[in-house]
Amino acid sequence: MLGAAIADAALADEDVRQGRREAEQKCLRYMGYVQLPLTASEAAEYDHLSSRDQAVWEKKILATDLSERLDPLVKERVPPLPGYRTEKGTHGGLKIDTASLAVATPEVTEKGDIVTGKATRWRTAVLKTPIDNGGANVRITVEPGTVFHQVDYRTQYEKLLRNPGATWCGPAMEEAGGNTAKAVYCFTGGADVYDVYRPTGQDWFAGPQRDGFTLPGYAKPIVLEERAQDDLGALDFAITVTSMKRRVVQLKAFLKRDGKQVEVWNRALAFNSRGQAIVPLWDRRLWLTRTSSDTVRADLTNDGDGTSWRESD
Repeated sequence: MLGAAIADAALADEDVRQGRREAEQKCLRYMGYVQLPLTASEAAEYDHLSSRDQAVWEKKILATDLSERLDPLVKERVPPLPGYRTEKGTHGGLKIDTASLAVATPEVTEKGDIVTGKATRWRTAVLKTPIDNGGANVRITVEPGTVFHQVDYRTQYEKLLRNPGATWCGPAMEEAGGNTAKAVYCFTGGADVYDVYRPTGQDWFAGPQRDGFTLPGYAKPIVLEERAQDDLGALDFAITVTSMKRRVVQLKAFLKRDGKQVEVWNRALAFNSRGQAIVPLWDRRLWLTRTSSDTVRADLTNDGDGTSWRESD
């Protein structure tokens, strides 16, 4: 039993170390760096050097022309998808009309819409190349001319851990188990392949990343041509209180269209010592105050400093 416990602990420690190594590699890759493997002879030579001689050896090899060895490592094997841009009110391909926001319910007891307004899909594109993953278990196909929309699933507070590759989602035909159905799929740009993910949501906007599944990476080129304007127009938008405890309020934001809704943001906020929590909304702020009657009172102010809801804590 003791031996098994020690083995389990060692494996867990190795998992942590592997996770750290992978995170380090992601940080380096996202900043434009790659790890250059040594040849067998270089590694053998390096291992037999003292620490001082290793430092000299490193400077010597870095002073040589390594371009031929680096080129295949840094060259992207698939073309990038249109990248992220940031403007007031934007979260990936979603743009919230902050001027349209208004308090929907001055006080919410347990749950309900607290702010409503309008939002648009400000980043949409038309697929120029067909997509067919040829999957044996789950096959997805998308025809040229299909409209994709951009989303931002990057949840990391540490920006160095955020994949710079943008995510684009659109309706696809899914074949699995002898059945064919329409479903929304998302593709995230990478150096070697596109990450493929099936979220929940609607074909007009993808739902949260946590409620879906991942497929093997897609290695064929995807070409998207951005449109100047989306044809859906303004969508209904709401920030909703979904639950409330003595010290914490849970918020979610939804897009609504034709009787259906898609979650696009969520955050649990702790009330401060004065019973307040703040959601920064670019040029506005949403103040939430817990009242003595156990309700949440909402106030919208026009004194935002440009900070987005992503930086709410």
